[in-house]
Amino acid sequence: MTEAPSCEDPLAGAVLLVEDETFIRKLAARALEKVGLKVVQASDGVEAMEIWRGRTEPFRLLLTDIVMPGLLSGRALAREIRREDTAIAIGLMSAHDPTLLTKGLETWERELPHLQKPFAIEELVEFVRRTLTQAAPPSQPTTGGEASRNL
Repeated sequence: MTEAPSCEDPLAGAVLLVEDETFIRKLAARALEKVGLKVVQASDGVEAMEIWRGRTEPFRLLLTDIVMPGLLSGRALAREIRREDTAIAIGLMSAHDPTLLTKGLETWERELPHLQKPFAIEELVEFVRRTLTQAAPPSQPTTGGEASRNL
């Protein structure tokens, strides 16, 4: 196990990034790694659950696309992981209309932060910073670097 992330830096610790589009996943991972996060990548919900169950260190954030091919959507993945870890921050990404994606969701799911695709790298980094800061104790200040490419 590794040391827990510093309470003073919301952009520290491990992120499970789940995105079926390879280019977006790799670009997002690189941007988040540049600002100090450790990023573990998965291309779909099933692979993400395998990584989750085999983890050797805690994840601070699940950042997942909502609509993905395969047996486990991003929404179902978020539900499974939330059942196992109620403290993990969860951020959702989608190119689809968020109002259509919220139908039939439980209250906690509708309240999850959502990042609309396409997005700029700066928007991604700020979204992750906000998501981690909101999930952290209120005493945590926000700090960290920025990147400058668009997705």
